[in-house]
Amino acid sequence: MTPDAFFAFARSLPEPMALTDGRGRVLASNAAARDFVVPMRTGTSVCDLSPDGPRLREWLGASRHARGLLKTTVPLRRDDGALVDVRIEAASVTNSESGDEPVALLLRFRSRASGAQEQALHIAEARYRELFSNAVHGICRCHVDGTILEGNPALAAMLGHGTPESLVGVKLADIYEEPDAFLTLLDRIRHAGRALSVDANWRRRNGDPLGVRLSGRFETGGSPDGVIELMVEDATERRMLEAQLAHTTKMESIGRLAGGIAHDFNNLLTAILGYVDLLQGSLNEQDPIARHALQIRRSAERASLLTRQLLAFSRKQFLQPRIIDLNAVVEESNQMLRRLISEHIELSASLDPRLLRIKVDPAQLQQVLLNLAVNARDAMPKGGTLGIVTANVDMPARALGGAPDFEAGPYVMLAVSDTGVGMDTNTRARIFEPFFTTKRIGEGTGLGLSTVYGIVRQSGGHIQVDSERGRGSRFTIYFPAVSDAAEAPRPETVLSDGPIGRETLLLVEDDAMVRSLAVEALKLKGYRVLDAGDGHEALRLAQGAGDIDLLITDVVMPRMTGRELADKLRTTAPLLRVLFMSGYPGSLGEQLGRNVDLLEKPFTSLTLVSRVRQALDRDVRAVPLKRA
Repeated sequence: MTPDAFFAFARSLPEPMALTDGRGRVLASNAAARDFVVPMRTGTSVCDLSPDGPRLREWLGASRHARGLLKTTVPLRRDDGALVDVRIEAASVTNSESGDEPVALLLRFRSRASGAQEQALHIAEARYRELFSNAVHGICRCHVDGTILEGNPALAAMLGHGTPESLVGVKLADIYEEPDAFLTLLDRIRHAGRALSVDANWRRRNGDPLGVRLSGRFETGGSPDGVIELMVEDATERRMLEAQLAHTTKMESIGRLAGGIAHDFNNLLTAILGYVDLLQGSLNEQDPIARHALQIRRSAERASLLTRQLLAFSRKQFLQPRIIDLNAVVEESNQMLRRLISEHIELSASLDPRLLRIKVDPAQLQQVLLNLAVNARDAMPKGGTLGIVTANVDMPARALGGAPDFEAGPYVMLAVSDTGVGMDTNTRARIFEPFFTTKRIGEGTGLGLSTVYGIVRQSGGHIQVDSERGRGSRFTIYFPAVSDAAEAPRPETVLSDGPIGRETLLLVEDDAMVRSLAVEALKLKGYRVLDAGDGHEALRLAQGAGDIDLLITDVVMPRMTGRELADKLRTTAPLLRVLFMSGYPGSLGEQLGRNVDLLEKPFTSLTLVSRVRQALDRDVRAVPLKRA
């Protein structure tokens, strides 16, 4: 071996190494040897550094002609004169051009630590072993070809191995789902020296998928090939949370779109239904046009139902929650559900008699039961069992897969299950999206389960679905429990067309069609109507209009909301009555407060004049002004 060949071999190795002649004179040395406790500089003789030089020279001579590796320990003198015990390993080096004749010695040096130093090294090694064995994340050392040389207990448990020893010899390439990704990681570590936070898909010993995040570094490890050290984090839960967040964000985006579409359609349907009312009022039943008007009304009412479903999904519908007994709602719905499902489907209910109370809109809760029952019926074309279960559950903080807005505490569970065809993973991931359906064209709109999702979420609840192809489905809903007693049912409001009016009304609506319809319908009943397209125009009209008996205003308008307009007018007329209109309730609870009159869009002309009459006849109770 020539000095050049030596440098090519040993210059980057971390262990002190030198090339010497047969008498111990240094021909070449690597950086680690030159920085050794006793520096090995070119031209110096190892034997001259030792007080036991003659014995060392004799040993080197014997090493030059020996086969294999020889070892000895001798004292060497440092630059400051102190003696250090050094362990020397020697191997004879031959030149292929000279046959078997030895031409040099390759020496490797190791200092022998003092007793205190050995103890410190032992303690450090023990601490490293403790950290290695007790680490939460997986750790392994592997050959550059990916063969595991050593792994800790956390990695063994992560991969499904009984002991860390069983990891030895396992190839990383065999546990990667994508072998090319493994090669990319190795190439990155070997060229850059390290890699941080690299996501990968592994497989456990039993074949189950395992998402991991890897960080690794390359070290020589005393050999030209070197080794790779990897830190392995089980990223399964983190990926699940990320997927939940992405799904929630997606559903919120779709919900905003659906809510905006429903708002615009509600204005259109209000005009259609209102003008059909006016048209039907001017026709007798025998008139052929009356039949056409009736079909227009029915189509508009069906379209109105679709907009309500969209608002339910987007959680923008106007709810009237009260404290109820869930069991009572299920029992009241029992007859309806039995008529809804086929005779070859059995209805089974298991209701907890000690069920806590919940606060939801009873009508919307019935809608949830209805939609889930329809979904179950369609999944069991050949018959089966529809099961309904209620129970009290105490949910821990990590329940529901760590849903972002989930709070631990007592919940009331409603589970609806079927023994039908079930769903695959892709279908299960999309079932709550509006207009997504597995049914054929004409058999469904794809809004049933999205409506369920919206009602549950707007009511403060959570919904989960468990299903497998051929094993049926189970929808589990969790509503926060309340401690108050159930409220008595509220009497329904009966609408009538009301008598002729003479009062002055201020109507504010930014949609021209809805405003035109409302003005015409109210004027036909004798009211004096002042109409404006926004709040600023309404304030100008009010200044010279004299007494105004009722303000009828849309809630969401450009430049000024209906609530802001009402507050401004009440500064001069504190007893002013107000009827709000909206087809996009959204956060109306925050905008309007409680105990307000709200007319939901779409509405008919009959509904409008009835609600106006009721608002005018109600006792005047001023709503407190909204303070900044």
